[in-house]
Amino acid sequence: MKRSFFLINARNWLLKNSVVLVAFVLANVFTNAWLMGDTVDYVDSISAHDQGRYLQFWEFGHLLWRPFGWLAFRLTEPVTNIMFGDDQRAKITFTLMTINWIGALACVLILASLIRHVCKSEWIVNLSTLGFLFSAAFLNYSQTGSAYVPGLALVLLAMLILVRNSQKTEWNKLQALVAGILLAAAVCLWIPFILLLPAALTVPLFLVRFDMKVVRSLIWTVLALSAVTAVAYIAVIAMLGIASPEALRTWVTAASHGMDRMRGVPRMVFGFANSLIDLGGEGATYKRYLRHDPYNPVAGADLFRSSLWKLLLCYLFLASFLLTLLRSTNRWKFVGLLFVNFIPTIIFALFVFEAGDTSRYIITLPLLFLVVAYSLCHERSYAWFKYLAVFVIAILIITNVRAMSASMLRVREERNVRRVDELLPLLKPDSIVVVSHLQDDLANFTRDFLFSPVNRNNNLHYTAVLAINTSQVDHWKQDSARQITKVWSQNGDVWLTKRLLSPRPRLDWNWVEGDDPRVSWTDLYNYFSRFETGKAVGGDDGFVLLLPSERNKELLASDVH
Repeated sequence: MKRSFFLINARNWLLKNSVVLVAFVLANVFTNAWLMGDTVDYVDSISAHDQGRYLQFWEFGHLLWRPFGWLAFRLTEPVTNIMFGDDQRAKITFTLMTINWIGALACVLILASLIRHVCKSEWIVNLSTLGFLFSAAFLNYSQTGSAYVPGLALVLLAMLILVRNSQKTEWNKLQALVAGILLAAAVCLWIPFILLLPAALTVPLFLVRFDMKVVRSLIWTVLALSAVTAVAYIAVIAMLGIASPEALRTWVTAASHGMDRMRGVPRMVFGFANSLIDLGGEGATYKRYLRHDPYNPVAGADLFRSSLWKLLLCYLFLASFLLTLLRSTNRWKFVGLLFVNFIPTIIFALFVFEAGDTSRYIITLPLLFLVVAYSLCHERSYAWFKYLAVFVIAILIITNVRAMSASMLRVREERNVRRVDELLPLLKPDSIVVVSHLQDDLANFTRDFLFSPVNRNNNLHYTAVLAINTSQVDHWKQDSARQITKVWSQNGDVWLTKRLLSPRPRLDWNWVEGDDPRVSWTDLYNYFSRFETGKAVGGDDGFVLLLPSERNKELLASDVH
């Protein structure tokens, strides 16, 4: 009897979630991440730890992500050995990506369950969940080795527990404590989940009811959250031997990697829209227009020919959604939920860190689509808004799937492989390739295509002269001189991209003049064109050997001092 009951429930659950499950499988079969984020850094750190070395294994911003990744890697190694043999970095990468796939599936299923608390129409539940699944930020990061999606799964699970607990006549203290532990775990995976805590903790108040029983339950959740987070951080601080305020400040600020200038309204407006619908990598186009780039000027008409229509469509949809929401009798509950969901992230993006990065906004997307579902579902919803929602989400799916399709990414990979094809046989183990800035295609290639044979051979090592909009720009000449001198001291070669020897940047080099007012392309050209160079390979967009001549060493020595 029990077995039959279980089978019936399982079948009903599968039928109810069939659309989402099929879409999830298809999304992962036909797309890949176009931006792997910091995956390679986590892989390097976990690999170093496994070899007895320390490389930011206990980082303030991702306190437990690397340790958790290392534990998962060790536990699954019997399986990954079969797939990748002795390639440790490939095994770690695959393990982290698998954690993300599992977390992503949990996210979409939990979100669908949460949406059903505000909407009984299954087609709207599916539509809104698919909108989230195929949003640019989620579709991308769910296929990386970053901590965002696994952490988001923990937060959504905590929300679901709190909502269901609040629906009971007598709340369950254990469930409240479990929700707090899950939220603490998310924060320990990625510290900006703190920004989502106000929304996560108040969801039952907005979706279920506001009374003292629910508030008391949330107090226990907050206590568990605070205690577990505090214990985790205090334990790591003690283990690292951090004993002074200065040492603590150094540890905390190291997590920002010097990225202290990526703020502001324009970056936030573009970044949030880009988290929903892929804008075709047109961020540079908008920057060139706003910065009046003299090398590659952009006119207003150029913006319309690029991806401005998608930017406008995104905000038109959001405006229509808010207009429809305000017709609801429960509008202020859901407006309040949107407020606590977005305001902390907006403040953080505007005044603190990386306003243009889509990863900043991924934590806000689940509740956004939940409220979108409610706007489509409530009794006074505009009929035209339903058609608009279907149209916009269809455009979102088509655009994002196309941008992240395996075929599109293969073209990008092959283009970069051709660029370094002649160079690879000439590289020594300690050689480096010097590119202009972190947005150079080659820098992105080494970070985003971790399973490419070129990168798996671990023979291509690059260094970027500039990390635009970070504190590194203040001393880039000294950094470059030290790096080159160090490579020569280890009998390695230094290969410069020929782009550095061009007096002006081409459009496809991802350089925006004025993006960081402290440095110009002319500075790069004047600095590197004075050096003596040797063998050249790879045609016009190839590389040239920087000779370890006495003149070059004298020039570098003067830069260091």
